[in-house]
Amino acid sequence: MTDVKHRNERNARAPDGRDGDPCARSTPLQTRPDASGTFYVEPRLKRKYLCVLASIMSAKEGHTSPVEQVIEGPVTRGRKEQHSPTRRSKSKGLAVREHVDTRLTNLEQGMEDVQLAVGRLSDNFEELVQENAEITSVAKEMIEDMGQTFQKELKELASTVTTLKAFVEGELHDLHTKSISFETRLDTLCVECRSKHLGSNAPSTSTHPTTSGTSNIKVPKPDVYNGVRNATVVDNFLFGLERYFVALGVRDDEARINHAPTFLRDAAQLWCRQSREKLRRLRHTGSILDYVKEFTTLMLEIGDLPEKEALFQFKDGLKDWAKIELDRRNVQTLNDAIAAAETLVDYSA
Repeated sequence: MTDVKHRNERNARAPDGRDGDPCARSTPLQTRPDASGTFYVEPRLKRKYLCVLASIMSAKEGHTSPVEQVIEGPVTRGRKEQHSPTRRSKSKGLAVREHVDTRLTNLEQGMEDVQLAVGRLSDNFEELVQENAEITSVAKEMIEDMGQTFQKELKELASTVTTLKAFVEGELHDLHTKSISFETRLDTLCVECRSKHLGSNAPSTSTHPTTSGTSNIKVPKPDVYNGVRNATVVDNFLFGLERYFVALGVRDDEARINHAPTFLRDAAQLWCRQSREKLRRLRHTGSILDYVKEFTTLMLEIGDLPEKEALFQFKDGLKDWAKIELDRRNVQTLNDAIAAAETLVDYSA
């Protein structure tokens, strides 16, 4: 190793005995043949050639490097020159650079793909925003249209209900007016009948014959009715009863009704008593008009029921709301109670 080192130092010296850069020497070096006849290149000349070659390669790559970085280690005859670490480092650097360039190229391509994807997503997002705005606008228009339609129908319904209410109230008012008018006429007729009855000379309940001049007429009593279901018998009984009251001069219907049950016997008399029992059990369960009709029918069957008791029975069978309404109107007679009840409307049915 020491001999090789001294020989390298000797070969690196200049002809004048001074050390210097072999690349800067201007004195040409000669070659000489060796013992075998082949030309042997002196180490100094070989070093110079290598220095020039390294300079050319460095200039080609764009940078310079000293000779010491190009060639290191001894050069011996008959042996291949060794590759320098700098060459290997440059080869590795080129490989790394190529690898980095490849990675950068791939990264740039990936970034371009990402940018394209982001652009597509942005376009899709804008389209979604636009579609959402259109859907929202259409939904608002539909809601507004439905609201306007609902309000219009609600107003029409309210107008119809108002018209129907006014019509019903008008009909009830007319019915009430007619009832009052009918009651007034009935009272007038009753007064006229009573006045005629009081003004007549014939007795109202006497069984003696009426006197006309000096003649006396004896009025026979009608046959009693025992409840036989025969139309001829019933008609004959009613006709005889009517003629009997006319002959006696009994023109008041109340007086006739009070005296008619005295001519009933057996089943007919029992029927009269049963009518009273039905009247006591009568209750307002259906419509108020049906109740009034059934009550008046039973009153005609009984005939001799006093006014106050009849009014009490009528009000007692009504429903609570109808009874309260009659009390509010302060009815005092049966006719007033019946007329007022016929004008009531049952909204609970």
